[in-house]
Amino acid sequence: MKLPSRYNEFIDSDSDAIVQQLLALDDDELEFPLDSDIPFYTTLRQIASTDAILCSAHDDDTSDPRSLFEAKQSNYWTEWLAAIQSELESLREKGVYEEVHQLPPHRQPVKCKWVLRIKRDKDGTISRFKARLVAKGFTQIPGQDFTFTFAPVARWDSIRSLLCITALNDLELRQLDVKTAYLNGPLEEEIYMKAPEGFNYSSPFWRLRKGLYGLRQAGRQWYLTLHQAYSELGYKRCESDWSVYTRRSASGLSMSATSVDDILIASDSRSESDKAAAEINDKFSVTDSGDAEWILGCRITRSRPKHLLMLDQCRFVTSILCQYKMDGCNSLPTPSPMWRLTSDMCPKDDAERAAVAQHPYNQYPAIVGKCMYLATCTCPDISYSVRELARFMSNYGKRHYEAAKHLLRYLNGTRSRGIIYGDIDNAAPTFHSFTDSDWAMSDNRKSVSGFLVECGGGAVTWSSKQQAVIALSSCEAEYISCTHCARQIIWLRTLFYELGHPQTKPTTLYCDNQGTVACTHDPHSHSRMKHIDIRAHFIRDCVNRGVINVIHIPGAQNPADLLTKPLPKVAHQNWLHRLRLNIEQQSIEG
Repeated sequence: MKLPSRYNEFIDSDSDAIVQQLLALDDDELEFPLDSDIPFYTTLRQIASTDAILCSAHDDDTSDPRSLFEAKQSNYWTEWLAAIQSELESLREKGVYEEVHQLPPHRQPVKCKWVLRIKRDKDGTISRFKARLVAKGFTQIPGQDFTFTFAPVARWDSIRSLLCITALNDLELRQLDVKTAYLNGPLEEEIYMKAPEGFNYSSPFWRLRKGLYGLRQAGRQWYLTLHQAYSELGYKRCESDWSVYTRRSASGLSMSATSVDDILIASDSRSESDKAAAEINDKFSVTDSGDAEWILGCRITRSRPKHLLMLDQCRFVTSILCQYKMDGCNSLPTPSPMWRLTSDMCPKDDAERAAVAQHPYNQYPAIVGKCMYLATCTCPDISYSVRELARFMSNYGKRHYEAAKHLLRYLNGTRSRGIIYGDIDNAAPTFHSFTDSDWAMSDNRKSVSGFLVECGGGAVTWSSKQQAVIALSSCEAEYISCTHCARQIIWLRTLFYELGHPQTKPTTLYCDNQGTVACTHDPHSHSRMKHIDIRAHFIRDCVNRGVINVIHIPGAQNPADLLTKPLPKVAHQNWLHRLRLNIEQQSIEG
């Protein structure tokens, strides 16, 4: 338990003494008075769960307050109060609620809370203080307070494809942020909420008329409102991704990817970009950031003269390393140790489970979860490592934690690297793919499928996934992997067609197993392949229809090898060079 620095003079290493000394403090010395008559463990729980102590645990006032009480105790209460008043004013202006004095019979109000965040610019300095009133959606009653909740957001595969096309065609790229987006979506259900804490209202309850952050259906209602606005502006929704829109008119071309309140617009001219941004601003109140520099926590760096675009997550990696005290660690050249993770490394008894439940081993799930976002967005080189670590999220041991720290050491040396698109001979966005598989190398004998689709000199989509069945041969494992990749290729061809860049020729799929290549064209080796499930033969149908062309490639030239097994230093660095994942962000700017 971390206590405020001003209490250091009272504290020694004995936890019992810590609490007893805290109990001895006067009420005016403690922001939360404690009852010295209650048992020690009850006191300890009281300390751990009290907002006052949690507030005091943060000596740095620039951290995000966890409650309204913490915000009042910080040096920035004036700024937080202004942000809260701004949020309440937005609620009133948009007609989000109306005050009611009494609830209808048999109705329970939804609870709410304040979420306070400090927003920073790309240099890390504070840009603004943001307060958001959030409903506690877990208190909503299904069938009464909500029905449908699904709300699509742009897939990262779609965003990277849009960025790739932008780099190849030197398009204008703009980023918009819709202010209080959820407050624009009208609600279909009758929902009541308790008035927020900290302020006096004439009525104790609110009848919600529009969506509020935290409501189960708020995201869906906002998406329906946004889709209606895009349709009125002449945009057409892509069926391959419902959060991607295109518009072709006499004034030019615009393509847009939306993720909740973040909007990315690629246009073929500055005038068309200005027009698209102005039209959306007429529909909603937006913050126009101009040329896109950030999208969903990822940094966008462009070199227009070189026709290059880079996508990286340097700040997010740095925050992970700082959070787990690894920012000054020695870097490692590979994301995975050369030994494999197995279930034999998991705790065997209650004593071992209790040991890994303590700090620092209990940080394992959070580390893996954060690295998952990296592997999803900009780091195909850690996809295999993250997939292996994620297998043991619910039952991990000390060796698994060591592997997670190994991954952090690798990230420390690659934090300013990312995916690069552009600067190739062919400006047309034509993609090709690579697929690979190990064979029964896991302790459960299930193989790992890996594929990577490359366009514009950079990876636009990739996957490292354990197969659902046990393959009886390496040929069968590669065959299943080809089918896994073929499904993504079909989707990607549809997306590029809707974005105005149809693939006029069959998509090339490179595979390093000659037996698999033969089986994708003809039913060879019936005695060895007769047991394969019919769904795995999807790749053969794609080849026969001329959609995909499977070609053999030597294993030493197959970058999908990066996604199926831990590699030694030289091999790993070679694939980083091949995929342009070893280029620093500074070299793009230069």
